[in-house]
Amino acid sequence: MFLLDHCVWKETENVLRKAGFDCVTLKELKQAEVSNGKVIAIAKSRKAVLLTRDRDFSNLTLYPLGTHSGIIVLRITPESMDRVHGVLLAALRSIVPAQLKGNLLIITSTTYRLHKHKE
Repeated sequence: MFLLDHCVWKETENVLRKAGFDCVTLKELKQAEVSNGKVIAIAKSRKAVLLTRDRDFSNLTLYPLGTHSGIIVLRITPESMDRVHGVLLAALRSIVPAQLKGNLLIITSTTYRLHKHKE
């Protein structure tokens, strides 16, 4: 299950749903204008991986590894959208969902990097 932050584009939502991924948006939850702290709390309470464009969520001091249900940060622009979506889908096909729990996945137009917490 993915929780899509308010900043995630509709195109990304469509790509994920078309590929068969279970997604819910903050807008659908009537939480479109909440703080980052509330966003991560909603994701935790739903045991959902947060998908966002907000680079603040890649700050390991603010959102330490192992303290959330997983965060995916998309480094995406309108020009790189198709490439980033391709990398995102490739990453989600190769990473076991349990590997996202508590971890940070950064997606760019050319690659992805999974930052794992130490258990």
